[in-house]
Amino acid sequence: MIYIDDKTKKQIFLVSGVLCLAAVCAAAVLSGAGKDRTETGRIAAETVPDEYFAEPEPEVWVVYVTGEVILPGVYELSPGSRVNDAVRSAGGFTSRADRNSVNLAAKLRDEAHIA
Repeated sequence: MIYIDDKTKKQIFLVSGVLCLAAVCAAAVLSGAGKDRTETGRIAAETVPDEYFAEPEPEVWVVYVTGEVILPGVYELSPGSRVNDAVRSAGGFTSRADRNSVNLAAKLRDEAHIA
């Protein structure tokens, strides 16, 4: 059995710690950690505009119109349409409709339900 005195144990522990730290630093350098992604030809996520990730605006909005309209159903309208456009597409209000309970000027969105 080999006897190692306390001074030698401390030296071995210190050298082991330094070698571990050097190995971690070398791995970080070799993996490219800390480099700006734009230097490697990749685009950093911070430089990509939000519009890149957004779904494209549909060319036609599909809305569902129910309630006191003459022809309830599903209608295709152009983007930017208003509730008034959807009601007119559905043939207009019936005689029993409460016309003041609907905001005809409200903007529509794709997949809207007007009741």
